[in-house]
Amino acid sequence: DPEEVMRNAELIAHRFPVMGHGLSMGGYSGVYDATPDHEPVLGPIPELQGLYADFGWSGHGFKHSPVIGDIMAEVVLDGRAAGWDLTPFRWSRFRDGDLLPPASATVDPPLTIVPRREALVVGAGMAGLTAAVRLADAGIDVHLVEREDRPGGHALLLDRASDGADVRRAVEKALAG
Repeated sequence: DPEEVMRNAELIAHRFPVMGHGLSMGGYSGVYDATPDHEPVLGPIPELQGLYADFGWSGHGFKHSPVIGDIMAEVVLDGRAAGWDLTPFRWSRFRDGDLLPPASATVDPPLTIVPRREALVVGAGMAGLTAAVRLADAGIDVHLVEREDRPGGHALLLDRASDGADVRRAVEKALAG
């Protein structure tokens, strides 16, 4: 929407005058995957043994993806994530009518260990890649599925990270490692 782009450009230039000389280089959009309580679903799907979920971040999952990849890998490997109570984020909370539950690190989640030593990771964005590497390092046979022609997800839309690092090179290095 060109009018919205102009409105935002004016607001940015008002707040940061140097941006008055900036040039819009384009943009992108995507699906906003919100759950009914705007909280993610994390952990196993009890109806389908061996299926684990990580979705519904309502637009803020990107910044959490590395640590959530580690947590999900730990859940798959150990049946739980030490120090994290994922019970409030369980799939069944919608059926149970338990929306927006308070998170607590004091109750062990009702998770079971999957006896198989293989995992299917859907999505090769930052969370998927992090989980896949951690699982593979633990000796799990990992099957990584990505709909795009290369891994990296939304990170590849960035040229540089906040510390100046080349994002594409970092993703390529991680994949080669």
